[in-house]
Amino acid sequence: FPPKCEEIRCTEPILADHSLLSVTGNDRMYGRTVLRTQQDTSSSVQTYKVGALAKYRCERGYKIIGDPLITCEENGSWKGNVPECIFVDCHNPPPIINGTVILSTNFTYFGATALYECNENFKLEGVSRRLCSEDGTWGNDSPICVEITCPSFNVSENLLVNAGKRLVGDIAKFSCTKGRILIGN
Repeated sequence: FPPKCEEIRCTEPILADHSLLSVTGNDRMYGRTVLRTQQDTSSSVQTYKVGALAKYRCERGYKIIGDPLITCEENGSWKGNVPECIFVDCHNPPPIINGTVILSTNFTYFGATALYECNENFKLEGVSRRLCSEDGTWGNDSPICVEITCPSFNVSENLLVNAGKRLVGDIAKFSCTKGRILIGN
C-alpha cells in the first residue's frame, strides 16, 4: 500500500468551569459556529481543522481571566491557554438617605444594575443607575437625594418676602416697607 496523507485536526478544546465556548472556522459544520456549555450532554466529539478559532465567554456573574481566544495549530494542538471564569459579587449597593435602591435583577453579581430613586419632594443628584463592575465594586459614585427648594424671588427694594426655607409646601408671605401698601397677592 502506498502512504497516505491524513488531515491534522485538533480535538475538542477544554471547557473551563462556568464558561461558554464557541468554535468558528470548522469545515465539517459548514461554517456554523459550534457552541459548547457545561450543560452540554451531547456525546458527539468534534474535531476541528487547522485554523479553527475557539472563543471563550463566561456565564453571567463571572469575569474572564486570560485570553479568550485559542487557535487550532498545524501540530494538532490548540495554541493559547484556557482562560478561567471567576465569580464576581458586588454585594448589596449602599443605601441612599431619603431614597431607595432597587436591584433590577435581584442579583448583585458582575453586570447587575442598581437603580436609585428619591422620596417625594427630593431630587436625585448624580447617576440613577450603577453597574456591578468586574472588580467587584459598584460603578460611579452613589447619588444623593437633595430636598427640593423653590428659587428665591426677584423683588424690588420696597417689597419684603418671608419664604422660610423655600421647601415644597412652604408659603411665602409678602409685605412692604414702611410707608407702602401691598397691591396684589
